[in-house]
Amino acid sequence: MLTVVKSYAVFNLKMLLKDKIPLLWSILLPVITFFMNRKNVNNEWDLSYWWVYIIVCCYIYGVGLYALQLKETGSLKTIFSIKNSPLYFFLGNLLTQVIFSFISVNLLNLIVVTILPLSFFKLLIYSTLTIFACIPVAFLGYNITLLKKIHANTVNSIFTIVIFSLFILLNTNHAINKYNPLLNLANLLISHSVKDIFIFVLSAIVIIMLSLYAVLNFEPTSNERR
Repeated sequence: MLTVVKSYAVFNLKMLLKDKIPLLWSILLPVITFFMNRKNVNNEWDLSYWWVYIIVCCYIYGVGLYALQLKETGSLKTIFSIKNSPLYFFLGNLLTQVIFSFISVNLLNLIVVTILPLSFFKLLIYSTLTIFACIPVAFLGYNITLLKKIHANTVNSIFTIVIFSLFILLNTNHAINKYNPLLNLANLLISHSVKDIFIFVLSAIVIIMLSLYAVLNFEPTSNERR
């Protein structure tokens, strides 16, 4: 199992690191907004808002949408003919994005410590905890692979609009922020409330359990007729 998952992850990472655009894009907007709001950053946990955005983007685009795109192109037929395991495929993509998230958030952390007197060690630890805390997002986002007769580009456009809008709202006092998942997750990490953490863990377990259907029943064959 570990060998197959590792093989998927290594292949995906080589493809990601070969194309520098995803890496630059994943931290470009957070870096710009950080410079605009750096005076509001007083401690390491205040970076949670930027970490959550980066990590959620990695999990949504790099796990669920990535699988949908490969499925649409029909390129998964060859991969699954070698090892027909939807679970291993999902875990390989998840591991890829955990590593990619780690690289992305720590590039931001390096930039931050050159500007502000914060501890890189604390940023490293806290951002790593955030990466693992956001893993249920990858499971939740994988449910898009269950959608029939919808193009990956359409889903990509929708996610881009929604996630970008949610990120921009983080810097406002708009009432809709009450329902902003990026803000709520970041605030949870900052507050360390035992009650909130318990509710989050319970919710995460439910999300993962419900999303296992999408993970285990993923079909590599495109719905498009060729």
